[in-house]
Formats: sequence, structure tokens, C-alpha cells
Amino acid sequence: MKRWVQREYTRGQDLIEFALILPLLLLLLTGIMEFGLAIMAYNTVANAAREGARYGIVRVEAADCADDYAEHAAAIEDAARRLTVGLDQDRLDIVVSCPAARTLQVEATYVHQFITAPVLMALGGDGTLPMYTVSTMYLE
Repeated sequence: MKRWVQREYTRGQDLIEFALILPLLLLLLTGIMEFGLAIMAYNTVANAAREGARYGIVRVEAADCADDYAEHAAAIEDAARRLTVGLDQDRLDIVVSCPAARTLQVEATYVHQFITAPVLMALGGDGTLPMYTVSTMYLE
């Protein structure tokens, strides 16, 4: 009879423990997803800048970069944008330049939007993460 009395007081214990742990579990899982998507976006932007620079050093000659590389800049930007399939193209900016003699530089800037942006903005955050990467290669 004593065992029955002890069980009566612990009937909802599992439900209460689950209710206390569930928000922490959801926060952890959402953070893992957000981090994974942000890393994927950064890797995509970095690879796009690298591919644009690689495309540029194959197509542009050193004399063209020193004088006028603007005619090749659109093709280099298109080559870089081809690798950014999963990203929002409106938030992606690619700049092609020749900062020094015999070098080609591709800068890619992307503003990543978190999937939990409304929650972050309600807590006083921005809900976005700016990403910036530069790839510089030498012309041969």
C-alpha cells in the first residue's frame, strides 16, 4: 500500500521534465541549423569569389588588366554568380578589380538572413550576418 502512495505523487513528473527540457532542446537544434546554413552560405560565397578569380586569370591577360579590364568584369562576375545557386542573388554583391600590376581581385559580399530573424529582431538583434571574402590571384 505504501508503494501506491509514492506513485500517486509522481504521475506527472515525466511531463513536467519534458516541458522544462523542450525549449532548451529546440534552442539547441535551431542553433545547429542556423550555424550550418551560415557556414554553407559562407563557403558558397568564398568558392564563388575563388572561381571568379580563377576564371579571370585564365581569360584576362596582364595587359588587359593594366589598361582596361571592364569588358571582362561582367564575364568574371557571371562565372562567380554561377556557383551561388542556393543564395539570394539580390543580397550578393561581386566586385572585380585589378589592385596591383598583374593581379586580379574578386570581392564577394553577401548578407545572410537567419531563418529565426523575427525572433532575433524581437530580442533586439539584426537577424542578418554580413559575409565578406576576397580572392586575389596573379595573372600570368
